[in-house]
Amino acid sequence: MTDPASPGADILGGTLVDMLRSRARADPDGVPLMFAEDGATWKTSLTYRELDEAARAVAGHLLELGRPGDRVLLLYPPGLDFAVGFWACLYAGLIAIPVAPPRLRKAEDGAARLRAISTNSGAKLLLTTESMRRQLAEGLGTFGGFEDLVLVATDELDSSAARSWVTPEITRDSIAYLQYSSGSTGMPKGVALPHSSVLANAAVIGRAAQLGPGDSGVIWLPTFHDMGLLSSVILPVAHGFTVRQMPPLSFVRRPLDWLRAMSETRATLSVAPNFAYELCVRRIHPEQAEKLDLSSWHMALCGSEPVRAATLQSFAERFAVAGFSADAFFPTYGLAEATLMVSGGPFGGGMTKTRVDAEALSRGLAEPVSGTGMGQELVASGVLIDELPLVVADPDTLEPLPPGRVGELMVRGDSVAVGYWNSPEHTAETFDVEVSGLGRGFLRTGDLGFVHGNQLYVTGRSKDLIIVDGNNHYPHDIEGVAGAVHPAVRPGACAAFQRADPSSSALVLVVEVDRAFRVIGDDTADTDAAPPTVVAADLEVLLRAAVSREFALRLDEVVLVKQGTIPLTTSGKIQRFAVAELHRTGRLDTHRIAVDVVHS
Repeated sequence: MTDPASPGADILGGTLVDMLRSRARADPDGVPLMFAEDGATWKTSLTYRELDEAARAVAGHLLELGRPGDRVLLLYPPGLDFAVGFWACLYAGLIAIPVAPPRLRKAEDGAARLRAISTNSGAKLLLTTESMRRQLAEGLGTFGGFEDLVLVATDELDSSAARSWVTPEITRDSIAYLQYSSGSTGMPKGVALPHSSVLANAAVIGRAAQLGPGDSGVIWLPTFHDMGLLSSVILPVAHGFTVRQMPPLSFVRRPLDWLRAMSETRATLSVAPNFAYELCVRRIHPEQAEKLDLSSWHMALCGSEPVRAATLQSFAERFAVAGFSADAFFPTYGLAEATLMVSGGPFGGGMTKTRVDAEALSRGLAEPVSGTGMGQELVASGVLIDELPLVVADPDTLEPLPPGRVGELMVRGDSVAVGYWNSPEHTAETFDVEVSGLGRGFLRTGDLGFVHGNQLYVTGRSKDLIIVDGNNHYPHDIEGVAGAVHPAVRPGACAAFQRADPSSSALVLVVEVDRAFRVIGDDTADTDAAPPTVVAADLEVLLRAAVSREFALRLDEVVLVKQGTIPLTTSGKIQRFAVAELHRTGRLDTHRIAVDVVHS
């Protein structure tokens, strides 16, 4: 382990422990982290000195329960306790594993996921708060399979152990944490990230987004997700700025809290997926937007899911009155296997759009077209980054493809993880792949896309691809069109997939209906009545017509289900494989909308 150098030295050149220790010495009273339950009263904060002292204290206790290299689950409610637990694991030389708290409505599913992660990682410790420890002790005991897991409430530990802390015997190659995949295409796998990969990606993000001590951010993303962990726990320490954290549920319930916090703190940056910007447009009225001041917001990162031009354009138009500039948009592409960012920006450049021939795109060709309204509009996921060489390759032959061809995205560089924990088969399939003519060391992302004008355009995931008559279609495109046909359809809550049946490749669309609507079986009722009503057959006709018009596809089956039916990953992505399995086994039927038959 290197000895942290003077404040002017490269703070990213050692380990993550070196980085925080250097900050604590150089700027002890600087404040990297703040938290507010309501996104308004920032009463909870940690200085670099306080974070360092708390991490050393908890690390001392952890080494009484485990030894360097042990895996430790981190399961915390929103707040700064997670940051202390995370850094404490690193200070003890233990391997941190951020995990999502089980949701009350789907506790059994959450417990099953937690059990799978615990088993795969071999974790024997779980860090949390005292209030959550009591809940977990009761809840996990009900489900079983957690008998050997020791629950530790880090907010109840005294600080005396900080004095006995000793520098851990770790290097840049030591594993810092395991980032379990969100599970959008299968069972979660633990991405093993060494200190070197995390620091390399922190440097890449810092340069691309021009981060520095003059910045400040408001982040509501959960810290157990890769984007939330980097943006609200690691990057503030790496680049010396302050992040104000707020609970994810606070944003979901009241998006205005996020933008009001951005306004009142004069924040310069934030990070969110596409749906967040869309939710702001839907839920924040123009008169509320007029009372905000977003003129300081110069980096609005958008990633984690497909970026839609219409969403960002609507957001920019709605909040222009508040001083928000569309140039602040920073579309990005990344994945946990590369720590986080693979492409992004450019800073201050806003979003870049291009139109391609839709029919050609279905055949794997990206052919730009000119003329307003012509072709299919795509948003770039940022410029290519020198430190992360990216190749578009044929998924079957691994041959590099010429410009204008859609293929699987392959990337390599120091940010790439070393593999999946305790999963040699999946590691061999995904990491250190050889691309013909370019050698080994590439990561197979499983994502499809093309490069145009030195910008990356991501078109979808290879495992989700819908193939009809030899043409490729991307489910998120179909779902996006479906989500706009009627207010009763919940945007971001549709799932398109093909039936996994050897005798059929039928196309199925599952649609959640907003609970504010009453679904009826004929058109004899007053559809303007309260609550608003929608005729089931009419809604199906609208959905079929929209998909046929946009993609020349026939929906073999449309399934209307209750709100909250479609399974999501911990980061909010649709689990299409899980929806397909529910459909295949008939379990989706229990969630179908009950259609009222109205008699005239």
